[in-house]
Amino acid sequence: RPDVVPPEQAVFNDVFVTDTSVLLKWYPSNSEDVKMQVLYRKLKEEDAWQVVDTLDIKTSLFTDKNVEVKISYEYTIVTFDESGLKSEPALPVMARPYDTGKRKPVENLLAEYNVENKTVNLSWTYTPNSKERSWYVIYKSKNGSDFKEYKSLKSSEFDFTDANVHAGKTEYGVVVMTSHGGESEMETVSINIEESN
Repeated sequence: RPDVVPPEQAVFNDVFVTDTSVLLKWYPSNSEDVKMQVLYRKLKEEDAWQVVDTLDIKTSLFTDKNVEVKISYEYTIVTFDESGLKSEPALPVMARPYDTGKRKPVENLLAEYNVENKTVNLSWTYTPNSKERSWYVIYKSKNGSDFKEYKSLKSSEFDFTDANVHAGKTEYGVVVMTSHGGESEMETVSINIEESN
């Protein structure tokens, strides 16, 4: 006899979110002739579901890393059997990755003293997140004093020349700031400038 009974639907039982991923857990269909599960996702305000992945019949968890912070996503699962029949969609669950506010710091921060020009050149590398506007804030400390905000630079700038230098120990710090309120740890570098004759 032809199979006319669609498989039972899967049931979500947990959702975990971080700033970079959504972890879904569910109970797969109990039906005997299940062939595959298809995981779907859509933005909360949209109607059309998009296929995220096709999974085998025993899979009961999935980590979606293709997500953005502060965006609400909905997920469902449709189960297919050997006859091509499909279950009702699993009751959808919603997930919204959060923003920790932490951003990666600059790398390869260097400070070099130019004896001829009596300047210090700072340089660093960084790959900004294209989804938000960012900039650099340079801090400065002289001979162990507290860091003070010294200069702001655009995200496309990766060096700075300080012409206001004096003998002794100077320490520089660079912090990445973003339009979403994010901030990196301060990377620091120090340089000792000898008294010139």
